[in-house]
Amino acid sequence: MSSSNLVSSFRRVTSIPHGAAHDSVVQALRDHDKGLTDLQTAIPLLKAQIDALKTASTSNTTTVIESGGGGGGSTPVGIGSVNNQSGITAYTTQTTDNGTLLILSDSSPVAVTLNSFVTPPFSFFTINWGTGAVTFSPQSPTTINYIGNLGAASMPLNQGYIGYLVYDGANWWAETIPVSPKTFVEVPNEFLISYDETTGLFSSAQPSFTNLSGQIDPATQMPTSGVVAGSYAAADITVDAEGLITAATSGMLSGTSGSLGGSAMTAGQTITTTVTISGATTAMVVAVSPAGIEPGAGFVFDGFVSAADTVTVRLTCVAAGTPVATSYNCRVIV
Repeated sequence: MSSSNLVSSFRRVTSIPHGAAHDSVVQALRDHDKGLTDLQTAIPLLKAQIDALKTASTSNTTTVIESGGGGGGSTPVGIGSVNNQSGITAYTTQTTDNGTLLILSDSSPVAVTLNSFVTPPFSFFTINWGTGAVTFSPQSPTTINYIGNLGAASMPLNQGYIGYLVYDGANWWAETIPVSPKTFVEVPNEFLISYDETTGLFSSAQPSFTNLSGQIDPATQMPTSGVVAGSYAAADITVDAEGLITAATSGMLSGTSGSLGGSAMTAGQTITTTVTISGATTAMVVAVSPAGIEPGAGFVFDGFVSAADTVTVRLTCVAAGTPVATSYNCRVIV
């Protein structure tokens, strides 16, 4: 039965002779009939609108977001997920790595193939916890761009480094940063001269003398070892840590003679004795003084270098007498 026949039939059913029912009942039935008529009129209009929407939706391209499988997914489906590949030395990235943290850790080198047959945008974080270097190599395109090396065939990731890799459908892009610089063990007498951002290592070297400035204090700034003494004529000449040459006893050589005197002497008589003083030469001056008491009045003493390493002490009698026996201190002035 058509909708028009349904309404006509319904109206015939609800046709009530005048006076057969109360007026309020008749009005209620008429309102009911009117509502059904409006509903029947609205149904075709609503159907036409629905058909138009269905036609429009089939003419547009709809993107379906997948959660896995090779080559699908434009949304980072793995955000907040961790893909722990510790102990694996060869790995190929998957669609499910999109948005994840890829952990790599092994003592041997790790080779990671960047799967380019994924639907961009595609990106993931990665970190190398192992001592073995990780190398990322794209499938296609065959290059990767990272700071300091655009269009590279591969990218290294050393221990303690974190990386962020992005594939836009045409190119791979990456950025790496160290979690922390490598520990640097102090090298005596060397200074830091450079830092390698790829390896995270510092390097040092000993500066040349021209790198230093200011006044040098030999007591605190010169090396305390390493000065090699040469051959010296005088054994009492020394070389200190700063390379300064000095002689023993404030620049003088010294020695003490044997006893001289004790026997009677005539006026003008001279007696002598010798003492060995290493380093003494005939060009040096000798100062002599009694080691104990004076020889007495009427006696004069002096000394001189009579031969290499040999000092002669001389006692001369001015007036006849007996000098007190005593030894003599000899100082050779260098």
